[in-house]
Amino acid sequence: MTREDPVETLLRLLKGFARLRGGVVDILEASGQERFKIHLSSLIRAKREEPTDYMVEDLLAELSRPAQSRRLSKLGIRIVEDRGEVYVEVPTDLLLKLRRKTQRRG
Repeated sequence: MTREDPVETLLRLLKGFARLRGGVVDILEASGQERFKIHLSSLIRAKREEPTDYMVEDLLAELSRPAQSRRLSKLGIRIVEDRGEVYVEVPTDLLLKLRRKTQRRG
């Protein structure tokens, strides 16, 4: 069995986050905030919307590998640690794009 592509999996989880937290995305857009940090727990909740075989912690470990990290960098996504907590830092425009795809899908 082939393992899911980790970057595509993260994008699906971010789409699930954008669907669950549309109000937050609206505030980001209105405020002009360019980047947003999403906590690990929010990605775990988004997994209910966008199921994956990955455990979120394992996904982030996979995405920290150099080849995957370069792919994320091209998308403007970073995995960051702040005060011992893990976040995925995402450009607001990417969240808006993912939310639009969700809205079109219905």
